Amino acid sequence: MYFVYVKDIAKANIAALQADVSDETFNIGNQVEPSLKQLLQVLLQVNQSDLKPEHREENTINQVSRRLADITAAKQKIDFTPTVPLAQGLAELSQWYFEKQKK
Repeated sequence: MYFVYVKDIAKANIAALQADVSDETFNIGNQVEPSLKQLLQVLLQVNQSDLKPEHREENTINQVSRRLADITAAKQKIDFTPTVPLAQGLAELSQWYFEKQKK
C-alpha cells in the first residue's frame, strides 16, 4: 500500500506552480510503503484503539504487489520533498473525522 498526505500533495502543487517547468508530469509521494499490517498498527495506535485484527484470506482481485512512486523528477525539478509521516497524517485524518462526527 502507498499513502501520501493531502498537505504534501498541496505543497507539491504549489511548488510546481512556482517552478520554471511546464508540460511535465510528476509523481508525488512520501517514499514510505507500509504493509497492510503496518498500516493497521499505526491506525490502531493513533486512535488509541485496543481492537484486535481479524485475518482473512488474501485478496486475489488486485495482484499489484507494490505501489511506490518514483519522485526523483519532483525532487529535482520542483524541489519537492514530502514532510508528513504516515502516523502524523493518519492522526490528523482521524482527528478531523471524529470532529466531523460530533457536529
